[in-house]
Amino acid sequence: MRELTARRAWRSLRRWWWLALLAPLLLGGGTYLATSLMTPVYRADTTLVITANTGAGTSDYNDVLAAERRADTLSQLASGRTVLTQVIAQLGLATTPEDLAREVSVTPVSNTQLLRVAVADPDPRRAATVANAVTDVFTRIVQDRLGVSLQAFDEAVVPTRPISPRIPLLTALGGGLGLLGGLGLGLTLAYLDDTIETPEELRRVIGAYPLGCVDVSSRHTHARADTATDEDYRALRLNLQLAVAEQGARTIMVAGAGPGEGTAEIVARLADAFARAGRRIAVVTGNVGVLAVATVPAATGEPCSSEDLPLLNPLLVATGSPGPDAWGARDEVRTAELIRRLATEHDLVLVDAPSGASAATLALTSAVEGVVVVAYGGRTRGGDLARVTEALGRAGAPLLGAILCRPVRPSRRSVVARARWVPLARPAPAGPHSAAGR
Repeated sequence: MRELTARRAWRSLRRWWWLALLAPLLLGGGTYLATSLMTPVYRADTTLVITANTGAGTSDYNDVLAAERRADTLSQLASGRTVLTQVIAQLGLATTPEDLAREVSVTPVSNTQLLRVAVADPDPRRAATVANAVTDVFTRIVQDRLGVSLQAFDEAVVPTRPISPRIPLLTALGGGLGLLGGLGLGLTLAYLDDTIETPEELRRVIGAYPLGCVDVSSRHTHARADTATDEDYRALRLNLQLAVAEQGARTIMVAGAGPGEGTAEIVARLADAFARAGRRIAVVTGNVGVLAVATVPAATGEPCSSEDLPLLNPLLVATGSPGPDAWGARDEVRTAELIRRLATEHDLVLVDAPSGASAATLALTSAVEGVVVVAYGGRTRGGDLARVTEALGRAGAPLLGAILCRPVRPSRRSVVARARWVPLARPAPAGPHSAAGR
């Protein structure tokens, strides 16, 4: 986990935009479906007026105040057992006064002489019928027992629209909650995510700023060859030269925290950058199915077009998992001797190590004089890179620095191999179709 800055929050929202879109659609759609399956409830209402009985010598104002005070009392009596029992008998309803009381509500209108009688029922016709019956029965009982005069101001009519569920409102609320939930989940994932995306984050993991930030093909199919990319690798070469000069290293291992970190493409482009500077470079790799060595010829000084970009071998940057493990335990000693011998014949040896802190990678640390770790922006997790760096350090390989990869869209340009490969796998049986005969 790390600090959630505004920049990281925005980057997370751009990454998880589909989550912020899917959550309101699912929750809003689910709310709409659930409310559509609910039984609609209709409400019919009518209004009663408490008539003030005025006479000679009395104050009309006092009568009005008395009528307003009676409204609170009468509203409690209107939904009582006495009234509802007679309503059930009059209409022949198959229910009890308690159940009917849940549907009937009588409320006084504040600062008036009005009583509002409302009945809610799934059947709109029954709601209107019960409302009118309650008004008639209650008016008669109040006049007979209390001597209070009530008049029905209007008659309940059959409602045409249900009062619940309010499908548009609930659907909008569900979509809004889904949107907030999707945004919150995206920000939570951003807070919990420890992938490395910036040089500052890489510095916090390995304790030093990266040697360079370079572009790699997002699918490892073709490399983008342009001026900006060449400048990035030239800057990386210069920074690595300074680190090599300080350590006196001539054999460098390039290792990633996991598969698909772009180490093969980086090694190839870095080897080409050194070759253009007039250095004699050897590359050792086992990620093409067999342990192999590429000798990169020194540049002639002529400008190299994108079609002539020497990426060593297209197999190095091919999509998919590598072939059989070419860094076998029985060949570790032989590989270490090979790396030392190549160091005497070349200015620099670059070793494209297997991904992660595997046993083969740790075994090769005895043959190299420095290690450069690779972090793939937006993919490499800080915890994984820290574990790999720590494991390599315990194995005795000094850390020269790190390289931060920036994924770019693959180019359609073809890659032309210009390196000469020397396979170092176990020799095949002699024959006309053997590797020696080709």
